[in-house]
Amino acid sequence: MSGTVLAQDAGDTLMSDAGLFYRMHLPAQGSGGAPVVFLLHGMGSNELDLMSLDSAFPDKYAVVSVRAPYELQPGSYEWYQSKVVDGTMDGDTAQLDGSAQSINQLVADLLRRYGFDRTRVYLVGFSQGAVMTYEVGLVHPGTYRGIGVMSGDLYGSLEPKLHPSMPLMKMKVFISHGDADQRIPVQLAEQSYGKLLRLGVRRTEFHVYPGMGHEINSAALDDLAHWLKFDTPDAD
Repeated sequence: MSGTVLAQDAGDTLMSDAGLFYRMHLPAQGSGGAPVVFLLHGMGSNELDLMSLDSAFPDKYAVVSVRAPYELQPGSYEWYQSKVVDGTMDGDTAQLDGSAQSINQLVADLLRRYGFDRTRVYLVGFSQGAVMTYEVGLVHPGTYRGIGVMSGDLYGSLEPKLHPSMPLMKMKVFISHGDADQRIPVQLAEQSYGKLLRLGVRRTEFHVYPGMGHEINSAALDDLAHWLKFDTPDAD
């Protein structure tokens, strides 16, 4: 199946491609030519968590919320096992790479099947999901117009794979982080922002929210929705 798919709300339907489960909502005008956001949840959660944010996004967007592949317990999943490397938080590299490959393959499969706008593909993640937006988006910048990093970190193990390039320079990045985050301190988000600048990724919005912990509050969600709404090719 390819091309336009008529409008439907499949948010209550669990689907599977590329070894990943996901739920999807298509806009009223159907899938053909629609911009699309892929949502990646945090550790211990599942695809239903971020799917609840769907109503905050612009109506024209298709939304795909993806479940991480590694089960912790029923209804609870992770993208990779965390570990400490040289005193800093990182992840199991084989699982990071495997999850990144599966996400990228799922995106490719759904772009082909549903006819989404290939020039407006976004990854948005929270916590571990935010880490995965870096792992996928920065390695394949030609596929993604932008990534939304909500309470995440750019791991040191990813840095050797990254080099300045024209596709990276064109990528848009939205970062949100709370200054009261005890799980991933805001200093790590600041360091990640600095790494992006050194890579030439200067089309970046960096928002720090006073008093926000490890969460997505209403201000962060509003700013993300605004970023998506007004990020059009005409804005380039």
